Amino acid sequence: MQKHKRLYWLMNMPLTLQEIRENCARARQRMAAARADHWAFGAFNIDNQETLIAVARAAKAKNAPVLVEVTEGEVKIIGLDNIRDMVDNYIAEYGIEMYINLDHSPAVEDAIAGINAGFEFIHIDISQHNHNATHEDIIAKTREVVEAAKKTGAMVESEPHYFGGGSNVFTKAFDYDEVRKTFSTPEGAKTFVDATGIDTFAAAIGNLHGHYPVPKKLDIELLRQIRAAITCNISLHGGSGTPGHYFKSAVQIGVSKVNINSDMRLVYRETLEKVQAVEVGNIFTLGTRFSDPLELTYTDETGAKQPVFMGSYGIGPSRLMGMIAEHFSDEKGLVWPENVAPFRVYLVQIGGDESRAAADSFYDELIKRGVEVLYDDRDERAGAKLADSELLGIPWRVTIGDRSLQAGKFELTDRKTAQTELLTVDELLAKLG
Repeated sequence: MQKHKRLYWLMNMPLTLQEIRENCARARQRMAAARADHWAFGAFNIDNQETLIAVARAAKAKNAPVLVEVTEGEVKIIGLDNIRDMVDNYIAEYGIEMYINLDHSPAVEDAIAGINAGFEFIHIDISQHNHNATHEDIIAKTREVVEAAKKTGAMVESEPHYFGGGSNVFTKAFDYDEVRKTFSTPEGAKTFVDATGIDTFAAAIGNLHGHYPVPKKLDIELLRQIRAAITCNISLHGGSGTPGHYFKSAVQIGVSKVNINSDMRLVYRETLEKVQAVEVGNIFTLGTRFSDPLELTYTDETGAKQPVFMGSYGIGPSRLMGMIAEHFSDEKGLVWPENVAPFRVYLVQIGGDESRAAADSFYDELIKRGVEVLYDDRDERAGAKLADSELLGIPWRVTIGDRSLQAGKFELTDRKTAQTELLTVDELLAKLG
């Protein structure tokens, strides 16, 4: 169990500098233990409180230490201090070991803000914000963050170039030959680590941000050479969609941190799509709560009297209406399914006395045949009537106007498909009645 020293955490008091230093020292010790004992931190990006809770519960269930990561986007929405408070609260609630990494921080100022907020891990990624940043500029700004992190002991991670891909689900396979051009080299890794003094080197060996229709391939031999060339920790970004055997080999070689983001976003989205629903009914178990005082019994197979075990079922009409309105609508209004629509036909009369007489007669005939019809005989513009018919979403609209009446036909419109046809009275009655 991680015992974060957090004075009055329930009151959301900020961490003291001493508490931050103790947390960072503990994180350093655990990273060293991961490397020595050949295990790695899973580093999971969170987008909101729900994903944080999911990671916390998984850490509890697996009894595993974890990192949660936030990028610039999450920081802008949630806030550094709020993220720190939320993580500390769930550490206390679940009794887990969890640290925070500021992932792909694009600027020195952002990284220093994460350091001051008490984040134990800081990833400075100058090239993300500026893909054309020079090697010298990346080294200089990374060194600046390394110096700033000495205040708390936060661990600094970086790399000498921009990682490709993005935290999305891609439909096209990546070009492995192009990805290979961005691979780290043992010589380049050593030069960068020596020049910056970082704690963790983000290696590029085939790992790529995003989820793709083909599995990723990691160059394990290259990783082994990089491990031999540098003394600091090694992380793998873009872990989503990577076959598990690569992770096992990487951890044995000495990788201490593996980042996962796109896979979590994909599962989160798919789960929402699977379970999005509206509760419109309930089943309640009543047991013998009412049968006992009423002495309501039945005789079982042995001849003994037993109290009736009761239950109830109910449907919420208002909830059902809300569900229908949400799921059966378009930009114009409701689109009622015919089997639950309050009316089957929306009758619109447009024009003078002749069309009104025809509409009145047609309305009477529909009622006689048991067709539920809403008759719009208001003295209103034709456009307003037609717009209201679409807003109300009655399955069929019959429009009777002077022009179509001259041809001996009425206009029938399907609200769902918006298809319109001209039919005679007999044809309409045959279709609707």
